[in-house]
Amino acid sequence: MSEHRARILGRVRQALGGERASADAIGREAAALIPDLAAVRPSFEGEAVLDRFLAKATSEKVTATAERLVARDLPTAVQRYVESNQLASEIACALPAELMTLDWSAFTLKHVIDRNEPVALTFAEAGIAETGTLVFPSSPMVPTLFNFLPLHHLVVLRARSIVPYMEDVWRRFDTAPLPRSLNLVTGTSGTADIEGKNVRGAHGPRFMRIFLLEDAG
Repeated sequence: MSEHRARILGRVRQALGGERASADAIGREAAALIPDLAAVRPSFEGEAVLDRFLAKATSEKVTATAERLVARDLPTAVQRYVESNQLASEIACALPAELMTLDWSAFTLKHVIDRNEPVALTFAEAGIAETGTLVFPSSPMVPTLFNFLPLHHLVVLRARSIVPYMEDVWRRFDTAPLPRSLNLVTGTSGTADIEGKNVRGAHGPRFMRIFLLEDAG
């Protein structure tokens, strides 16, 4: 290691202090930098957080589609999507344990994913209403590649997990260990590099379906 690099890394370690800053401490620092946060971020006062999320996620620019349902109807909704798009019933799946107890008998679920995978079913930890963004922390049960390799990305999101702004996401990890990676995904993959035309699926999923789970009752 060069002397300059060692010096830089040493300063970083010293600045970090070996301790993880709390969300409140980070909030105080942010408030000091931007005293009037409301003046620099969009307001959707009077609009429900859920409605705002759906409007942004399914907008022409983000191009996801969404369906509201209760958890017990999730396998049926996934089957309906798969059949309407003429996809195979074998899908790459990375769901939390409580959702795996549902009736998935119509499918062959696998916990590996190919680089040319047709469809994958994953779980988002949170949604951001401001931008229609989905939040995917990595874990042994939810590998990162499940969110980027399939042609059809099917995402399960609990309605109660939607927060208004990106700043609100970090408070969800204030007391929990940080994941190895945290991916913020806003809709399908796209590029407008060629002739300014918006092409979907350029370097990731071309289709995204959000299954928004609402509490039963």
